Amino acid sequence: ASADASADALADTSADAAAKLDDDLGELDVEELAATTELEAEALAAEAQEGDNEDADGEDDDAESAIDPPPEEAVPASDQLAMLFQHLPTCINRDFVDQAAIDFCHINTKGNRKKLAYALFKVPRSRQDLLPYYARLVATLEPAMPDLAEELVSHLQGEFRFFARKRIQDNLDSKTRNIRFIGELTKFRVCPVKVPLLCLQVLLRQFTHHNIDVACALLESCGRFLFRSPDTHVRTKLLLEVMMRKKTALPLDERLNTLIENAFYYCNPPPTVQAQRKVRPPMHEYLGRLLHKDLSTSTLETTLKRLRKFPWKDPEFEAYAVKSFVRVWCLRYNNIHCLASLLSGLAYYHDTFGFKVMDAVLEEVRVGMEMNNPKLSQRRISTVKFVGEMYNYRLLDSKVIFNTLYSLITLAANSAALDPPDNYFRLKLVCTLLDTCGQFFDRGSDRRRLDWFLTYFQRYVQSKQQPLPMDTDIMVYDTLELLRPKLELFDSLEAANAAVAVLEEQAVAKLKRAGVIKEGDPAAAAAAAELAVREADIVSSESEDSDDEEEDGEDAEGTEAVPGDGEENNDVDDMDDEDDDEDDDGEDSDSEDAARDQDEDEDEVVLLHKEAKEPDVEDLEFEEEFKRMMAESVQTRRSESTKVQTLDVQIPMHLKGVAPRTVEAGSAEGTGSGGRSGSKSKEKQIVFTFLTRKGTKQGHQDIAVPVNSTLADRMLAVQQEEHAERKINKQYVMEYEKRANEEELEELRQQSQAARFQTDGFRRRQQYESSRRPEEARRRSRQGDYRGGQPVYNPQ
Repeated sequence: ASADASADALADTSADAAAKLDDDLGELDVEELAATTELEAEALAAEAQEGDNEDADGEDDDAESAIDPPPEEAVPASDQLAMLFQHLPTCINRDFVDQAAIDFCHINTKGNRKKLAYALFKVPRSRQDLLPYYARLVATLEPAMPDLAEELVSHLQGEFRFFARKRIQDNLDSKTRNIRFIGELTKFRVCPVKVPLLCLQVLLRQFTHHNIDVACALLESCGRFLFRSPDTHVRTKLLLEVMMRKKTALPLDERLNTLIENAFYYCNPPPTVQAQRKVRPPMHEYLGRLLHKDLSTSTLETTLKRLRKFPWKDPEFEAYAVKSFVRVWCLRYNNIHCLASLLSGLAYYHDTFGFKVMDAVLEEVRVGMEMNNPKLSQRRISTVKFVGEMYNYRLLDSKVIFNTLYSLITLAANSAALDPPDNYFRLKLVCTLLDTCGQFFDRGSDRRRLDWFLTYFQRYVQSKQQPLPMDTDIMVYDTLELLRPKLELFDSLEAANAAVAVLEEQAVAKLKRAGVIKEGDPAAAAAAAELAVREADIVSSESEDSDDEEEDGEDAEGTEAVPGDGEENNDVDDMDDEDDDEDDDGEDSDSEDAARDQDEDEDEVVLLHKEAKEPDVEDLEFEEEFKRMMAESVQTRRSESTKVQTLDVQIPMHLKGVAPRTVEAGSAEGTGSGGRSGSKSKEKQIVFTFLTRKGTKQGHQDIAVPVNSTLADRMLAVQQEEHAERKINKQYVMEYEKRANEEELEELRQQSQAARFQTDGFRRRQQYESSRRPEEARRRSRQGDYRGGQPVYNPQ
């Protein structure tokens, strides 16, 4: 019955579908369907025709391109994995690591994940720099492949347990690589935080030898992360306290103590107070920017104009400006001369400000010598450099420079606290100051002062611990070579002391003759002698012109001036009459010098007074008359024409050096525009060449002048004088050569006679002595031409 019912239902469904299909066929419009079919056929025909045209136009060109390339062969997954493992050691940045993660995703399988975990686990122990990048690779793949991270962490835990169980005291690099990898994975939250804490707890149980290094490596890797995380802060803090207690209780060496302290303070750094920047007024900030940042050679004039607009009458601003100028170490070292030039320009308008800055800078130099703090080394060098630049810009006197130089080598010299024998920093300060302004002490009393200071300076150098460091030795040698290229350097402290003793003996002798010191006071004599040498009170009686001539003569002969020579026979009164030319403006220096005792127990002071002469009435009258005469001379010269006539005509080359010739009147040579060609007399004439120029064209013409004319007489007189002078000079030269030849022959004859009586031993001794005294040998060889430094024959 059920089968019959299903058959009936199927028949009814088929009947309904057939009826519906008939209705649809009845509603279908045959004509509309035919039109649509025709439109589609036309469109297909048009497209086919366009394709045929394009193929006909580019059939030859597109023949090869129409061929499809063969498909590339797919690289096997095993080869891709091998290539990935090969490129893992080159993943040294984030981009490479991310690209490696993408490449592995294309070959992701369960077996490949195990192989990758093992490859990452076997990172070389010498490439611990790859651990952070490998941890990043695992953290990138961990959301999609959690079993990769679990596999790697299990390998690392097993290796750590192996090292902890064996307790072998080797393979420290492998141990630190293992624990650092765990720490890096912990920071990426790949490894559970309980793993590094358990590792640290195990290491603290046996806190000896390699366990200390491994524990410190773990803390340096992820200790701060664990200490700052809220869920592990308390436990990490307790473990750190246990570690510090074990450090205090165990007898560890210095290396391990330092390692533990660094790890502890890396995890839990001590609280620090943030430095608060001092708030300054905008005007002070602007001044500091102009001086310490924007100042350079190109901005010097602009900066000076801006500084002049500041409120210099304000005491508070002036005090801050003095402080800013003194802080010369805030500038670049090469721009210190710009600050000195700027101070020179400001001192012209504000002289008190310049004096305050100079006093503060000199006080800074003195404080540096009294403190001797190595942290202030660069600061002291910059300050001394600034002192020298201020002298170059005429802000300081040479007397101040020499006082600073002497204080550098005498103030607590070679004392254990301020200037120990193995401390050579003051040598650098002296060399810096001399390199800055020493080349200007090249004449007059400043030259003598520098010569004497170099003697004391060499004694100070020899008093230091020998040998000097290489850089200091080169610096001292270069400074002396720059100032005195031919200075004889002392090779021992005894030689330097002897040279200083000679200077001080000369000073004592002069001061005794002057009556400044007494015979029975050796202490005061020594102090006064040393101060006299410093202040250049031992001076020669010659004028400044004779000093310059003597220096030129020394330079010409190739010898160096020796301090103190030629001063023993000077008159004592010359010490009071000689002018001091150390000031750059040509003014006389102060007339009072002080000498103090070197002994600290005695405070005796000797004053060397120089009496000030009052002008006489006759001197005043002479000065007034001289001023009146000079004023009249200036007025007379103003009324005269000062225009100088210049010859702008060039003399032809074939006429240069040709003397006027003499001819007879009426000859062809004597004919010219100015000659007397029509005269029949045989009067002699002198032919001159007259240069002419018309526009840009230059020419010349001969003019005959009678012999008895004024022009001819003057020319003949000049020629006779020149001829006579040449004849005299020729006779002088011939006599000089004759006398030189005779003296040379006489010397040879004497040498030949003396050679007959010399033995071999005497000859060798003489050669040895001549080699020991080359200067005397050269002086003896010049005795044939010079006597006492003056030529034997003077034509004048």
